[in-house]
Amino acid sequence: MTEYDFAGRTLNQRYVLKRQIGAGSFATVYLADDLRMYKRKVAIKVLNPERRLNPGNEERFIQEVKVAAKLDGPYRDRVVRIIDQGRCDVAQPPLLYLVMEYVEGVTLQALVRPGGSTQPRRPLPWTQAISIIRELLKALATLHGCGVVHRDIKPGNCILEQRPDGDYLKLLDLGIVKVMPGFEMTGGDHPRTHPEFVLGTPRYMAPEQFGGPCSDPRVDLYAAGIMLYEFLTGDVPSRWFEQKGAAHPYEPLPPSQINPLGAIPPTLDAIVLRAIAFEPAKRFPTAVAFAEALSAVLLATSSVRDDPPLREAAVTSTQVATPRPAAPVATDEPGDRVGSMLRWWTIATTTLTAMVFVVAFASLLRQAESRPALDLESDEAPVLAEAPRRRPVVAAVTAEVAAEVPAESAAGPAELPASSLPVPVEPPALPPPVAETKRPPPADPGLPRPRKPRVPASGGPDDPGELMPVRPTTIAAIKSLAERELARHCGDPSSRRPVTVVVGIDVATGKVRRVELSGEKISETLRACVAGRASKAFQFAGLRERESEYRFAIKL
Repeated sequence: MTEYDFAGRTLNQRYVLKRQIGAGSFATVYLADDLRMYKRKVAIKVLNPERRLNPGNEERFIQEVKVAAKLDGPYRDRVVRIIDQGRCDVAQPPLLYLVMEYVEGVTLQALVRPGGSTQPRRPLPWTQAISIIRELLKALATLHGCGVVHRDIKPGNCILEQRPDGDYLKLLDLGIVKVMPGFEMTGGDHPRTHPEFVLGTPRYMAPEQFGGPCSDPRVDLYAAGIMLYEFLTGDVPSRWFEQKGAAHPYEPLPPSQINPLGAIPPTLDAIVLRAIAFEPAKRFPTAVAFAEALSAVLLATSSVRDDPPLREAAVTSTQVATPRPAAPVATDEPGDRVGSMLRWWTIATTTLTAMVFVVAFASLLRQAESRPALDLESDEAPVLAEAPRRRPVVAAVTAEVAAEVPAESAAGPAELPASSLPVPVEPPALPPPVAETKRPPPADPGLPRPRKPRVPASGGPDDPGELMPVRPTTIAAIKSLAERELARHCGDPSSRRPVTVVVGIDVATGKVRRVELSGEKISETLRACVAGRASKAFQFAGLRERESEYRFAIKL
């Protein structure tokens, strides 16, 4: 343990150390606030100052970040994430630290010892123990798939994160990991272990780890098997590592004999004994195979319907696994028949309503298609209905009076009384006649409708009118456009000379930044004219891929 306590210090004006949440001989973990992320809670692992005397310890401390960045896979979130690393030289002594995500929960060590470190360990229900080890194997499958061996699997390095939808296991402490051959990082900068050093926790170490460095992933599976044995029985098998002749094979007792009240299935005994076999060849080859064997035990037990909670024994750890009551079997009761009829009636009514809606919608579409379409693109004037013409009233009255006059009065003028003379009535004003226009027969709906021809602008027979400028998209088009523009405004029609124009542009926008001319007998007037017309003459905006400089040979 370290004699330093850095709680209350601020590292690099960003991380404020609040209090210790874990300590060991190699490093100390603090709860801290990240000031740049609005006081987000993080966990900071600080290398103990006395460990910095050995350069290998500092190198191994940094390797934890590199290994964590290497991890990837579907269960990457089962391994704690490292956010940042740094070195604080202002503090005395200088501090080397790692910033990790803060996981709020309880470790598996506290789960098997709910009364504290002074209380004896108590076994867990076998269904709960299987669920915990299956979650641990997901994290180990992620590590082994990336070529990393943890080498320090133990309950203290596994934490159950408390979530609303249930607890979630995460694996901590990548300080003494080993990269398997063929997965080394670039530059050979992978964690190194001195041959005479033995790293790990002896209580959970595989026998081959006592002989020196080992990069076999089956040492992690052995530690997981020891943890499963401990959860089922309350202790590791026979504490063989403290006895003489520990290097020789041994045969531990099955968990069901150590804990006869646990109702442990015989198949689970065989799985545990295989996981902690003395020889690596007799163990499970991969974490996936180990997890599948545990899942088969759960599926073979008819009383286990779902995965049990991970922290069921945190409250009552003395309880043992008892068979769950069987689910009620559905019987053909009258209530069930009524409910089934109601369900089928609801389905039939909903289907019929949907069919009626579809038929009604299809009928509306058919009516809409049968109506004549309006010819909105026709240029002809609409045809107005001709109003009925009214005959003049004066002509009618005159004809009636003429019929009443006797024949003899035709020889000379006759005097008629004023009352008998017809009063001329002025006819009402009639609207001007509208010229009759014939509509063309309706066109075939299957043929495209004729478009109205575009009327050219009134600038002249050869004037195409105002057109949108077209940006050239090739270097040849840019050169042609520039040569015409410069020849029209800056060139001499009587004598044209070859000139080389170097144009520098902004690659992002295509705008002209500089123009340089080279050639024989180039006057300052020509240079000024080309410089002034270059932005309009050279159009690079239409190019998809641009370079910073172009060279053109034109005649001016």
